[in-house]
Amino acid sequence: MSVTSILFLILSLLLNGVLVWYIIKLIQEMRYISENVEYTSGVLNNFSEHLEKLYELETYYGDENLKSLIRHSRQVLEEVKEFETVISSIDKEIIDDETEEED
Repeated sequence: MSVTSILFLILSLLLNGVLVWYIIKLIQEMRYISENVEYTSGVLNNFSEHLEKLYELETYYGDENLKSLIRHSRQVLEEVKEFETVISSIDKEIIDDETEEED
């Protein structure tokens, strides 16, 4: 083996090590984001349910401001759920890829 091929091998190993480290960091970040999106979705769902219960009270029944706030909270919740679906599908793909690599 020549000196240049040994240097390229070492360089390749170092580069692969850095890339593996970077991929692991990205996976950790993705899982963190996924967990936070799930939490946010739950909080928004609780808020929406609270608004609906408030709207059903005799004091506020028929209030247009409350009604539009309920509609808006549902729209926000749907957007978060769509984002959660995208994040969880990406997270699932990452986990599946890790499983395949381990086998």
